[in-house]
Amino acid sequence: KQWYQRRVAITAGESSSIPFSPHSRTPSTMLALTTLLVQLACASSVKYIINVKTADLTDSGTDSDIYIKIKGTNGQSVWASVLAEDGRNDFDSRTVDDFIRNAADVGEIACITMETGGSDAFLFDWVSVYSHTHSTNRYFYNTHNTWLSRDSDEGSRSVELCEQGQTKYYISMQTSTRSDAGSDNIYLKMRITGDQGQTITGFVDKIDYDEFEKGRYDTFAFRSLKDVGEVNCLELFAYGSDAWHFDFVTVQPDNGKAAIFMNTSGRYMSYDSDEGLSYMKMCN
Repeated sequence: KQWYQRRVAITAGESSSIPFSPHSRTPSTMLALTTLLVQLACASSVKYIINVKTADLTDSGTDSDIYIKIKGTNGQSVWASVLAEDGRNDFDSRTVDDFIRNAADVGEIACITMETGGSDAFLFDWVSVYSHTHSTNRYFYNTHNTWLSRDSDEGSRSVELCEQGQTKYYISMQTSTRSDAGSDNIYLKMRITGDQGQTITGFVDKIDYDEFEKGRYDTFAFRSLKDVGEVNCLELFAYGSDAWHFDFVTVQPDNGKAAIFMNTSGRYMSYDSDEGLSYMKMCN
């Protein structure tokens, strides 16, 4: 029998010489081949760390299977396995669930697609993804509040989201001291406009924290947003009906100066039109 010598790269800077015969069936040869295949499979995949924040609106959570497709800047895409962990109740309202999945390396992460496998409608706030080869955490916000469901009357089967940018914004707001100024469920989002474009936040809240209390000054951080340049306008969108009254909102990009927007109208915000405005625009 003629033997062939193959050199196969295992990791950068290493190689392994494995004697191989296409007719050999010896245990040692088969073990070597099996080990090689495992090493090659591991070398071609990376570990992805995925976090999904379920929204806090009524019935946001789901029991349906949820899938994610990750797309890189090199144009390659990969479907990760179903996002579920044994023995854990994932995707409850206002929770963040973490998943670790191995899949092909797509390079720098640019976009994701979230898809549902069932008809139990699901509303997520944001998804963050990074890999051990590209460790910058990318955030993808469900900016248009797209519900996922295979029942077309309840939502869409899938939604694709791309990173808006790489700027971090700090948003601070002063709830007024009126007796009924605070809110337990205002479910607020914001659109920030500057001289270089617009960017949209996720829901303005923190896990395990009571924001929007009367007289409180709260600060929230949003990553992976577009650099809009000098901020000149701010739009507020309320999706909750527990009315909220504020004095001012400050928007501070991590690479620019802060912009302050006063509630000069003195109006409350609420999705219930009898209590306040569901939309407010303020410009300087």
